[in-house]
Amino acid sequence: FMLLAFWLALDWPENPKWSRCFAIQISLLLAALFRPETLVFYPCIVLWQHFRTPAERRWRATVMLGSLPALGLLGLLLAHFSGALGESSRLAYEINRFNFFAEFDQTATEMSQAFNRYAREDAESAHVILFFGSLAVIPWKFVGKLGIFLIPFLLFLAGPDRRERLRRHDLLLWALAGYLLILSVFVLQQQFVSGRYIGLLLIFTTPFMAYGLHDLLKRFPRSKLPLFALCAAIALANVISLKPGKMHFAQAGQWLASEYADGPRVYLESARTAHYAGWKFSSRPKPVHRNRLLDRIRNGDYDLVVLEVSRKETDIAGWIAAAGLQEIRRFADRNGDAVLICRPADQPRPATESSTASSRAKTTSTE
Repeated sequence: FMLLAFWLALDWPENPKWSRCFAIQISLLLAALFRPETLVFYPCIVLWQHFRTPAERRWRATVMLGSLPALGLLGLLLAHFSGALGESSRLAYEINRFNFFAEFDQTATEMSQAFNRYAREDAESAHVILFFGSLAVIPWKFVGKLGIFLIPFLLFLAGPDRRERLRRHDLLLWALAGYLLILSVFVLQQQFVSGRYIGLLLIFTTPFMAYGLHDLLKRFPRSKLPLFALCAAIALANVISLKPGKMHFAQAGQWLASEYADGPRVYLESARTAHYAGWKFSSRPKPVHRNRLLDRIRNGDYDLVVLEVSRKETDIAGWIAAAGLQEIRRFADRNGDAVLICRPADQPRPATESSTASSRAKTTSTE
């Protein structure tokens, strides 16, 4: 739907019509039902066409394309800030992503405790390191995902026709800038970015890599078949997985649904486990850093703690002991990743769990 909106917008500067306007708006609205962040591409399209449209009809086309979404956005913002939508709505969740300054400051302050004495004397060192270090994750992931296509991409950047080719696909450049803004907000909030979030950056730069690949084949024509075979192998590797499925999320979710009821005293940091348990994850309090979680557990805020643990977290047992927790179930993947279900060590076993355990014991003895 996002790419359909871009395709519909291509001849908008030369031929602005209300039917085309509504088609662009509906396409992006449908895209936003799947990924709300795609709404950032609407102002990108509006700004792009404003500079592409002939001067005599520029403002008319801009008002046609931008007025209705602007009014809709204003209405949603008014409903949000007046409390009509509620704090648990998806819109409130997305808007709150931009209110990350207080959390960013607290994260940087906690991180500064790991610095040496000289670095801690400069109060802004942690903030600067966390800010630019977090943003550096985006190009790092992007280059890593390019893989061997980094070579044609660099050839494009060094090519003599670079300016003309960029101008030909300037709508994608506006989309690239808008999505980089969204990624920057996300990475400053979370201090990480998953590889799948880089996918749109790869889509928007595909024409430029294709130009570089074309130039490479013109320079080395005999490499056509080997390059085609290599591209086909990479494509197959991206859709055919030989790794075992991550069934431990399904098992953990099913066990949680049968043993516990969801509530505010259940801390859950695994969205995939929540999905299989049938618990709504987006309306839950956002997972916090383990150091802050440690304080909340010690304050007695939770009766159940569900952790999503990577195989790289070798010290998780020590952290659980320091938090005064007891691991009651572990659902592990073959590679060592796991979902751990813990409760305070001084908490009595719930009746549902005791009855389940006794029924399992009877079944085992019968067998």
